[in-house]
Amino acid sequence: METNKKVSIVIPVYKAADTITRCVESLEKNTYKNLQIILVEDCSGDQTINVCKKLANTYDNVLYVENDQNHGVSYTRNQGLDYADGNYLMFVDSDDYLEVSACEELLKLLTEHPVDVLHFGTVLHANENVSDDLKNWVTNFLTPYEGELEGNLIEKCFVDEKFDFNITNKIWRREVCEEAFANVEQIRLVASEDRYIFFLLMYYAKNYYGIIEKYYNYNLGIGVTGGDILSLDQFEKRCSGAEASELVKRFLEKTGSIEKFRKESKCFADKILWDCV
Repeated sequence: METNKKVSIVIPVYKAADTITRCVESLEKNTYKNLQIILVEDCSGDQTINVCKKLANTYDNVLYVENDQNHGVSYTRNQGLDYADGNYLMFVDSDDYLEVSACEELLKLLTEHPVDVLHFGTVLHANENVSDDLKNWVTNFLTPYEGELEGNLIEKCFVDEKFDFNITNKIWRREVCEEAFANVEQIRLVASEDRYIFFLLMYYAKNYYGIIEKYYNYNLGIGVTGGDILSLDQFEKRCSGAEASELVKRFLEKTGSIEKFRKESKCFADKILWDCV
């Protein structure tokens, strides 16, 4: 393994005073030490800011950044990317955490399989309001494709559904993220932000490798889309994700790729509609 490779980990933080310390400490305990941890605080308006500042003062490799106002997760990740100087990038949510061997094991695999995106397994921690059916669906959704893929990764993700469109359970070559995020329109979606950005990431990524081993710990049922039962406000937020279809269409028009990816674009839109209903 190339020990000089640096991993930058971007963590968007919003109202996470109770969870961000566990998240950061899981990274500090990693057996691989060449890590840059970037906390981007999205104007929580509570004690989260103080907790983040304390973490940055405690650990030399933790960088703390504040948004000028509340922007949402897409903008916040993009802000973190501006400060990232690692060879590889990871995105971790503030209420989730990594296994202590994650970075070391993933970099070993990237030495053997130098791909643009390496997808790994997820340990699911479901809240009490989440049904067994939803837990089973999410578990299946998060299960990686085992092995290497190359070529049209947009088709393999959004049409063939060989792997999920989560950003967090993967390690990325930094240049792919820079190209994709440079083309992200800064429109707040609330829902479908990961799906939209992932489409752009797959546009620039040339190859994928997936492993079944689980290195990411994901908490289900505490975000804006909740568990099985949604309030009207939560449902409206989920439906706002339909705008991602238009953003993808505009991106393909801008890059002159609308005809090449017409099938993929339609499938992308259809599946957002299915998700809403």
